[in-house]
Amino acid sequence: MVAVLALMLPVSASAAPEVWFKVRMPNITLFSDLSREETQAWAVELHQFEDGMCYVFKIDPHSLSPLTVVVFRSDRALTAFKPLKDGRPVKIGAFCSRIQFSNIAGVSDEAGDEGRRALYHEATHWITLSGDSDMPLWMAEGLAEAYSTFSMKGDTFTFGAPLPSHDMLLRSWRWIPIPQLLATDAGALNYSDSNRTTIFYAESWLACHYLVFGDQFGSGIKGIERYLDARGSTNPEEAFADAFGFTTAEFETRLRTYLAHGKYRPIAGIFRRPETERDIHLEPASKLDVDQAKAELLLGAGRVSEARARLLEVLAADPSRGRVKALLGLADLIDGQLVRIAGLGSQMELLTPQVVSDELRESAIRNLNGAIAMGESDQGILLTAAEAIAVGKNQMERISGVTGLKTDEARRAADLCERATKANPSSLRAARLLGGLMGALDPVTDADARTIRAATLRFPADPLVGIGAAVPAIRQAPREGGEMQLEALLNGPPALPSGLSHYARGLLEDARKLDRMDRLNELLGASRFDEALPLLDDEIRRASPAERPMLESTRKMARCAMDMARLVDWLNDGRFEEARPELQAIAADPSLAPLNLQAAQILQKIAEANSQSAVPHRDSN
Repeated sequence: MVAVLALMLPVSASAAPEVWFKVRMPNITLFSDLSREETQAWAVELHQFEDGMCYVFKIDPHSLSPLTVVVFRSDRALTAFKPLKDGRPVKIGAFCSRIQFSNIAGVSDEAGDEGRRALYHEATHWITLSGDSDMPLWMAEGLAEAYSTFSMKGDTFTFGAPLPSHDMLLRSWRWIPIPQLLATDAGALNYSDSNRTTIFYAESWLACHYLVFGDQFGSGIKGIERYLDARGSTNPEEAFADAFGFTTAEFETRLRTYLAHGKYRPIAGIFRRPETERDIHLEPASKLDVDQAKAELLLGAGRVSEARARLLEVLAADPSRGRVKALLGLADLIDGQLVRIAGLGSQMELLTPQVVSDELRESAIRNLNGAIAMGESDQGILLTAAEAIAVGKNQMERISGVTGLKTDEARRAADLCERATKANPSSLRAARLLGGLMGALDPVTDADARTIRAATLRFPADPLVGIGAAVPAIRQAPREGGEMQLEALLNGPPALPSGLSHYARGLLEDARKLDRMDRLNELLGASRFDEALPLLDDEIRRASPAERPMLESTRKMARCAMDMARLVDWLNDGRFEEARPELQAIAADPSLAPLNLQAAQILQKIAEANSQSAVPHRDSN
């Protein structure tokens, strides 16, 4: 009996192998170590959330970038992948991150409603910001809070349930003035001041709940669309009044009344289970697929070195995984501080160097290009590769005009951008990047011109797209149309941000310079040197140190050509000796080719003529 127990003990003491399931849906991939039935329930819930949100916000599901969700049975299992603060895992039941093309979420099934609310908050961002919408912070966070209460029961799903914690806070704390709330951006929100951050989220929740579920029900979403369309062309308070039909002062009064009544009406919809389940494909997950998802989760948590080690292990086991190459490129960009991780707020610390490394950027470009060469065609990967090439050491979210690129680099980035636009024509991010690249392209192709022209039709209020659209018109004469476009953008309204203004002014100056050079070439070609020389003098004064030597050489040639015309007149008048010194000076100057050769030939003819005149005449007698 003892021998039998001894044989059995190692078996009973060994850990059971992990069993993971993978669920493929059109836009979401779910990994779970729960049972098949529990995993299926999570998939149905996630899919219904996506369907309901896309219906409410009139978003084409095909425009969404892929989302990966990893559900762990226990909080202990999730802890190994959580963001770190002061070197310790943060005490949260769920976290999500959005970095370029990577949308990843980790959640503990034990976290219950709080974990789900954190997940659906970030999933709301995933959907509402899918078109790269320039949504103000209060609206983005307010909508995310309002829709984070998504729940399902039987054949019904619900959005917009009240958040008692926000309700209580707003009844006891001083509010942020509404104009200040509308103007707050991520840079102005101090996450270290937890009280102010909390009231910002609570007040934003109340504002969006009122607009979407309150007295504005039925028209709030349309008002939001009008507001987003208008805020780029007028000031925020005017845009707000035009979109919603009341001023910001009236808005605060309405919100206080809404809070006092305390009647938050959620909306419910009917869940169509057969249609949803047709899109859900559940299967056992391979170890490599799970390892790749866990590595991406670590990357999203800002634990870059751990993520890179796991990604390299996966790639070594299966070198054909192009997305792993792309994620390695993303790890380089995070380490190089060229991208930031969105969705974690104050709950993470980035383990990155303080100095941007060109080596990391170049490594990122190699990895991303490698992924694309392996067949990865995800729009986010294409755009990330283009941005890594185009933006260099500048923060990748803050693109204005791209300068300093080599011609082949600009061409590569633009081609990637245009491929991404074909994959998703509604991407504002792609349109803006191409707009910023247009000034660096030489030449601008017909495909470039068509793509940026189509972008202006889709995003007529975006100034960077508008600036880029002027470039094809200013690259060839007549340039008046493109110059007028740039002048209109520069003169506003609205006023351009300083980076965009600098970009537009640079392009306008380039166009005017091309006009001046066209005029100069016309005058020089017609031998109207007396008119050309003052223009050349003016151009030399304007020129950069790099441009000045060529212009000075052109000026010297023009003056010499004018002198040659005068000297030819002297020769025709027989003033050979007066012309000789100047001709000799021209002939001796190699920088004046081909005029120096012409002068040398004239001198030779003068010498021959003098030689013939010096031969004595014989007496015929």
